[in-house]
Amino acid sequence: MHVQCFIFQITVTAKVVKKIDTVQQEFSFNRKMKRTTFISADATAAIQLTLWGPEEQILVDNCYKFENLSIKTFEYTKLSTTPYTNIMKCNEIEDVVDKTLIVCKGVTVVTGTISGATIEIQHKCFFCKNLVTINDDIKALKCQSCNKRQLVTTVLKDVKTEIAGTTNNKNMET
Repeated sequence: MHVQCFIFQITVTAKVVKKIDTVQQEFSFNRKMKRTTFISADATAAIQLTLWGPEEQILVDNCYKFENLSIKTFEYTKLSTTPYTNIMKCNEIEDVVDKTLIVCKGVTVVTGTISGATIEIQHKCFFCKNLVTINDDIKALKCQSCNKRQLVTTVLKDVKTEIAGTTNNKNMET
């Protein structure tokens, strides 16, 4: 059996423009967690953001930098916090997409010209989440941080993509 695990975590700076709902989500073993759904936006698009845990730290019409969000794609793409997400209040974003265009289950498409892009892939230990070095010649490795052995196929991949370009006569960087 060949198993690959891909975890995509991104950093997003956006304005929280709408709170959709808050529900108590039930999991196995009687574990419960509060889930709050927001719409966040910047000048290019709006996207659904799911916050797991206390929502008091997020206020509508405020701007935040969200580090280590996961990307979830089911019927549509959305962002979700993880145990590793950091949320920091940041300066106001002036240009936000028109609130009348924001749809919970949709994505605003932006067309423009891409002037450059970079992709950086880091490998992280499945257990401790610290960086590990992958050698293509081996099938298993021992993490230098936690000393646990794991198959190379179970190592987490942290992908960071930066795209620069122009749209509507404005420079953009994502």
